[in-house]
Amino acid sequence: MEIMNDITFVNNHCELIGEQYEEAKNLYRDAPIQTLVILRSLIANLCDTISSELCLDVEIKDVYDLIQSIKATKKLDRKIISKLHDIRIAGNKAAHKETYHLEKEEFIALALKTLQDFCDLINLIRSSFQRIITPDYNFDAQIQSSMQDLSYKALFDNEPNAKYVVGCALAQMHYKRLDDFANPETNKGRYVLENEGQLKRGVDLIESAAIDDDHLESLYEYAAILISGTERDKDINKGIEYFRRAGFKGHINSKAYHGYYVINRPSSLDFEIEEAIENLEIAASHNHPTALDTLSVLYQEGKHLNKDINKSVEYLEKAAVAGYPESQYKLANYYYSKCKDHEAYIFYMTEAANNRYPAAYLSLARTHSQKASTEEAVKAYKEYLVLKPDPIAEFELGHLILSLQNNCVDSIKTALTHFINSYRSDDCPNNIAKQIEVASKKGLNLIAIELRKQHLSREETNNFTKFFMQFDSNSRPFKSTEDMAEAINSIFNDRDNAHKYVYLPTPAESPSIVEKIGRNDICPHCSSGKKYKKCCGK
Repeated sequence: MEIMNDITFVNNHCELIGEQYEEAKNLYRDAPIQTLVILRSLIANLCDTISSELCLDVEIKDVYDLIQSIKATKKLDRKIISKLHDIRIAGNKAAHKETYHLEKEEFIALALKTLQDFCDLINLIRSSFQRIITPDYNFDAQIQSSMQDLSYKALFDNEPNAKYVVGCALAQMHYKRLDDFANPETNKGRYVLENEGQLKRGVDLIESAAIDDDHLESLYEYAAILISGTERDKDINKGIEYFRRAGFKGHINSKAYHGYYVINRPSSLDFEIEEAIENLEIAASHNHPTALDTLSVLYQEGKHLNKDINKSVEYLEKAAVAGYPESQYKLANYYYSKCKDHEAYIFYMTEAANNRYPAAYLSLARTHSQKASTEEAVKAYKEYLVLKPDPIAEFELGHLILSLQNNCVDSIKTALTHFINSYRSDDCPNNIAKQIEVASKKGLNLIAIELRKQHLSREETNNFTKFFMQFDSNSRPFKSTEDMAEAINSIFNDRDNAHKYVYLPTPAESPSIVEKIGRNDICPHCSSGKKYKKCCGK
């Protein structure tokens, strides 16, 4: 017997759900965010059906609360509850994409996993809850992309939802292209961006669907476009008005962001703030994390609302449970500073870090370093620096690695590399720069001591020479590559006194750094890949 595919399997469960599942699947490569949003709406429908079968007489507005009420009956397999929450959280990451630091490839991977989770969920519901014998099926990652059909509907039929989906897909393609361009592993020698008009065409379609068709999701996206200034003049007031317009039509995301931006706009009037708080409270009743977090701040500060710390923490906890990384970060700090609860701090801060919230990695790094959990600290520092350049964190990581080096030359070089990155940053504070100058001298001296114990090959000698040339004669990192290049050029005019321009362990024992470099040779001093005459030899 031929085993059915996943689309047929879901369709056998429910034709309406099957149609929407197929739509979601056919979008996952081009518009993964839309895939995740559709799947989240489908589990809301599934929860309604399960609640009816369980005869639950509750009126619940939010998927999280609905899942929890089903869980409380203890009549469903825990795996079903776990899958429901997994799909809900994935959908939240798509619905609040501006909060999470995910690239398109990560959204594609998340969408693919969530599609598989949805099929597993249907299988579990049918087998363990409805007691139906389920047929075997295969999940097929291959799809029949619906973008061509949607593009036709958008351009020729002027269909609002098609314009919205294609517009969002074009925008996501643009940002993926930017990510690929910035990543040497995916760039593969391409030094120009192709299809630079993708983002503009995408915004044009979303704008048309919003203004001409009053399409609800497009109104929300267009508001965000105006506030961010993406391919349009930045206009916060106009963006707020579009959020208000979509919120009036019942769009919960729009109600939350209308409230957030009005509350944080200095020019907002009393009647506008009153409406903003009303929208925030409605969105909070749906467990919208931005609304919950904003109300938490208002209750904490006693601004526009009576000060109430208990309510503030209550809203903050709800936002953290909903998966909002900023709230998880703030709640972790609350437990650390107010409750002295280290375990709760680690739990919520780790949750925030797992959601790619940069400050959470930095907080964990500093906490782990204080607790002598050095491996965890180094890992957290590195994760943080991937997300956010920070000269102070670079110095802290370098200092931590240097303190653990155990006479390992490679570790010392790694520490010094972090010092160089920090020192060359325009944002490096003077006090940190002075500490780097002292620490660099210590690190270079440690390397010199270890090198005297070793017999280096010519290649190893050259590698260390290149590394040393990043420091001046006083063991300080050069402030810029231009300064370094100037010093290197000076050496060729004064070869006998190389130690006056760059760091060398001792004049007597220094490796040869003045080997003749041809002007057309690839520059040996940096990783530019350019000819020496067009790089450091200028």
